Amino acid sequence: MNLVLFALWLLSLTQEEKVLLKFQPKVGDKMIRVEKMSTTINATVTQGKETQDLVMEEHGSEKKTIEIVELADGKPIKVLFDVEEDIEERKGPGAKKFMRHEKPLHGKKLTLSLKDGKKVVEGVDGLDEKTIKDLDLYDKFSHLFPKNPIAIGESWEVQGKDLQEALDDEEAGGKVVLKLVKVEEINGLRCALLDAAFDVTGKTDDGLDLGMKVNGQMVIWLDRGYTLKIQLKGSISLAAETVEMTLKGEGPMEVDVTATIP
Repeated sequence: MNLVLFALWLLSLTQEEKVLLKFQPKVGDKMIRVEKMSTTINATVTQGKETQDLVMEEHGSEKKTIEIVELADGKPIKVLFDVEEDIEERKGPGAKKFMRHEKPLHGKKLTLSLKDGKKVVEGVDGLDEKTIKDLDLYDKFSHLFPKNPIAIGESWEVQGKDLQEALDDEEAGGKVVLKLVKVEEINGLRCALLDAAFDVTGKTDDGLDLGMKVNGQMVIWLDRGYTLKIQLKGSISLAAETVEMTLKGEGPMEVDVTATIP
């Protein structure tokens, strides 16, 4: 085999190499996850013949330690959460300062278990249904993974139920397009680097129509399928229409999620 043919052969091996993105935790796994989000909405509210321009800002910050305690058939059924911080800061129209709001899990430690197909929370009393529903026994972003091994340069789309699970929103629509860019070692962990483009719709907790178009990168630890980093930037839009008023708004949005293995 001459050198040219040998080089082409090596190139073909590299191109054909595929990796599997799969959530496969182990008992005793622990990670510290920090999530930050910020948005600014420039909105217009119309009431009859009157129109008013408003600016609304929101910051979210969450830091928690997650530990896998028990598995069944490879899936977590008991997880410990130590939530150091879970807050929202909002600055409404005309306000000079942000109003800080501590969410129900702020400063709490709890155990989440799956018993008879239902989530059971121990260690904290009085949590509302939505807060319990948003607690995950798994890495929710794993719902964005393709079903089969993928090669570097390969793309795929996520829609429907998998998209809704990844976003914790039963009404989410639209799609996410992802692409495997490369595989490399980061802090001693073999990781997949993905390009991600979100073009999704949904509803806010207040019932407003929501649109989100953000792009960025994701980093996945291949041995476990944990999402170690998400960095997204783009735009968000809000809309609502009632008999009394119409609201339309849009503005920049940033999302930053980082998970470290202690």
